[in-house]
Amino acid sequence: MAVLAEGFRPTTETTGNFLKNTKKFTPGDFVTHSLDTQRAPYEMSRPAERAGTMAWIQYFDNNWQKEGLPFDWYTLKNKQHKVGFSMKGQLRTLMNLDDAEQVAQFRKRTKQDLLGFKLEYLSDHLIYPRKYTLKPEAGRMEDRLYGTVNGNPDSSPDSVEVVSEAERNGTVKASLKKMKEFFLSSDTPVGATAVMFSPKGDTGLKTDDGSSITYPDSYFFIMQKESDNTVMNYTLKTNFSLEECRKAVFALTGKVLPENAQVEDFVKTIATIRPGEHPQIQDAQDVVKLLQLIHPQNPWQDKGWDSVYQDIADKEKLYDFDTKTHDIIDDFEEFCVPGYPTKIMYQKGIAAALLCMSDAYYREEDKRKGHGTLSRNIWQYINFPQSFGAVMAAVAEKPGCAGGGSKKTTAVITAGGERLGVVGEDKYGSLRFNCPDCGGENIRDKGELLDQCKLCKSTRVSC
Repeated sequence: MAVLAEGFRPTTETTGNFLKNTKKFTPGDFVTHSLDTQRAPYEMSRPAERAGTMAWIQYFDNNWQKEGLPFDWYTLKNKQHKVGFSMKGQLRTLMNLDDAEQVAQFRKRTKQDLLGFKLEYLSDHLIYPRKYTLKPEAGRMEDRLYGTVNGNPDSSPDSVEVVSEAERNGTVKASLKKMKEFFLSSDTPVGATAVMFSPKGDTGLKTDDGSSITYPDSYFFIMQKESDNTVMNYTLKTNFSLEECRKAVFALTGKVLPENAQVEDFVKTIATIRPGEHPQIQDAQDVVKLLQLIHPQNPWQDKGWDSVYQDIADKEKLYDFDTKTHDIIDDFEEFCVPGYPTKIMYQKGIAAALLCMSDAYYREEDKRKGHGTLSRNIWQYINFPQSFGAVMAAVAEKPGCAGGGSKKTTAVITAGGERLGVVGEDKYGSLRFNCPDCGGENIRDKGELLDQCKLCKSTRVSC
């Protein structure tokens, strides 16, 4: 018998509860066990939706072979493939597994990095849809993807509440509040549109260690009132220059920003359009058509405007994917508590979340493309990777994912959901990077280079 590094399985009592899916697992429910690397001890069905991260860990521990994964599946690599997520760097700061504050910081940072992984490698679209629920009597525009308020299942965080006051000197929060008030007003009919402009550049935000965060792309937040209690947001990612953003501001608001306008000036100049007030704007697609006139070439890398219109048409499928990944990350947060006996359990939690998010991506992509076969009058979609081993291989093949990017990125919660930011850069590139030998994260001073890794002294980090 070979021993699976730090493997776990439930006790007899918790096994019964696990199979019934009626018990929430805690660190104390698990003991180490031996695992034959040629044969899993028993097989089980894939966990049900929202079964929780621990259920998926138990499933992968006992079904890695059936799923085409290596026995140490939680490393997210085999001889041919490696998913670009630095586990060593992620776990390095987790030193005391019983320290509630340390685990809480680890949980917060990992949530941001899971969201960043989704934005950078899985959400390869230009439109990120988000649904808001209008509650005029309470003066709220709520986003249910951020959970509930004080355990009340009928109330979610307000869209303005989740935005940082520090982002672009408070202009993002202030402009989103004006957009919310516009949609809540009894004078704003169904079909009304509002647009916020957010060019690339400094965010005004910093990481916990004080590194600055920059937006590498220009975004447009296009919101439309779909009913008396629903607003649909279409976050559009583009490669617009500041000058092109200035032209967009003028085309939608009639206001001329000076050539030396700061990013805050763009954010403050929102467009609010009731039906009939703008000769060219009736809905979100009309806003996109106007932007296309300003910037006829591809709006971002190799993606054309046709993909933007298709994403708008596929808004429900894209939103469904966003919902599923938020649920997976929420399950990880619930799982990530103090008290597990080794770091391997936290690593398994991260790996399970990444595999489940990737699986959700390929399932939704296949549905979006319409691939499937009709069986017993039910469409069965069969072209997505059938096993988690195939999912891992497919994700590892995505551009930039197999070896990890050269830039350190983070997810920022902002208007319209999450947005990818780049952490601390100068003329040499990112101020934060992982050592190729030990995997630990190095942070260098702006304008200076390192001769060796601060952690393991490897000279492979030098330039």
